[in-house]
Amino acid sequence: MRLTMSSVMISPAPPVELAGPGWAVAVPLLVLPALLLCPPDQRLLSVLAAAFVCLLAQCFLPRARFRANHYFSPVNVALVLLHIKILVVPIVLMTCGYENKIMALTASTRSIEGAILIDTIAYLAFCLGLQFAPSGPVKPGRFSLLPALSQTPSSAYIVAFAALGLVGLFLTFGSIGRFIQYFSDPASIVDPQAGASWGEFFGTVLRPFFAFSLVTWWSRVTDRSQETGDTWRPVVTGLAAVVGITIANLTFGFNRGAVVFPLVSLIAVYSARIRRIPPVLTLAAVVCFVPVLLAVGSFRGKSQLAQVAPNASRDIEVSTSELTESILVYCGGPQLTAVFYESLDWGDRLWGGTTLVSSVMSPIPILGKGFRDTSGPVVYNHAIYGVSGIDDQIPAYVAELFGNFHVAGVVAGFVALSLLLAMFESWLQAVKSTFGAFIIQYIAVWGALLSVWSVSVYVQILFYFLGPVYLYLAATQAGKLFRRSSPPAISFQTGAGIR
Repeated sequence: MRLTMSSVMISPAPPVELAGPGWAVAVPLLVLPALLLCPPDQRLLSVLAAAFVCLLAQCFLPRARFRANHYFSPVNVALVLLHIKILVVPIVLMTCGYENKIMALTASTRSIEGAILIDTIAYLAFCLGLQFAPSGPVKPGRFSLLPALSQTPSSAYIVAFAALGLVGLFLTFGSIGRFIQYFSDPASIVDPQAGASWGEFFGTVLRPFFAFSLVTWWSRVTDRSQETGDTWRPVVTGLAAVVGITIANLTFGFNRGAVVFPLVSLIAVYSARIRRIPPVLTLAAVVCFVPVLLAVGSFRGKSQLAQVAPNASRDIEVSTSELTESILVYCGGPQLTAVFYESLDWGDRLWGGTTLVSSVMSPIPILGKGFRDTSGPVVYNHAIYGVSGIDDQIPAYVAELFGNFHVAGVVAGFVALSLLLAMFESWLQAVKSTFGAFIIQYIAVWGALLSVWSVSVYVQILFYFLGPVYLYLAATQAGKLFRRSSPPAISFQTGAGIR
């Protein structure tokens, strides 16, 4: 089967519009009452310093402000997460406290204060990187992937991706009955503790192809609708794609990130390039969607608990304490990173880059096996739990940087992250197809998660979830090389002789 590309293209995204800094003036005014109202023994004064750093950055570093016309941009996602990390999480910690249910040790208040200050340094480094990141139109070089991403994929890609995705689903479940049973009791079908066979490996790497087939279908419809002026077909096909992507990606152990990030990327591309979704509607959707995500997490936890303790009960209803704990844990709260910093004697014992290399290599099958015992997640969880063999906590990128290179590593790492996201942002402005915009948005939003999560998570996504992207780019580049190497056609004219 020959895979070709359509020449249907849409116009690039509109220029970035920056929001004003006025909202940041209210940040210290909100933090101060929280400090005064919380119990004295839970006050974290460093959050007030973080609030003023936020205010100064928004006032004097304009390119570090939120993108007003693309509020799902990768830079916005990172900025939101960083603001939650340095402002919301400490306020929640002060107000609600944190019951130590998992850690072998409890960090002192002074250590938690120090962890907040390190997070604030990371935020400031990220803002400075954005301010001085290269700007202006992108000029694709000889080896640039932008020309390939600016083309609309042909329908052959939809068929190829769907077929590969169905193969992945078959390798994972084996039958339609087991697939249906999975959605009522996921732990009974897929055991996360079981050893992976080659069939399970290919089932994992091929399943994302099905979701990408739906994205490719929606992208083709959207690009063609831009030419015809049809405004409803992208919406209808988009809703169908959302349902299909949700079902397909829930097969990854009901992992919420596997579902959320492709959906956010699809909505972001639609809002930025097709028809802007009003901010109020977006906020309302987020408010409604968060309880659903928490309920999915509760359902997954209930299924896993039933496997190890059949008689135990777990309330699927999301309580305030569960929500608080989710915010503190998933955003890399300072009560966790402070314990890790204490285990390093606050930089007296550094890893010198070894755990970062191991974190990059460990998700890779076979090659990464020798790196897993020294990876960032293993070292981080050992510090938290005090024992080996437990790795359910995700270390923050900032903690890995500090544990290897102290504050200098934090600054360099977050400047690099800001430059990476700024580059993705410029590519989003230049790419001319919906499919290409989705790919860039999807990769970049996962990259923005480095503001609170580990580099090993990002590598895992790049390895296991982006097979369709790699196949698409390889096919387009191979087609380009084939066309270059093909000899020119020879035409013969009547009466012409060969001498």
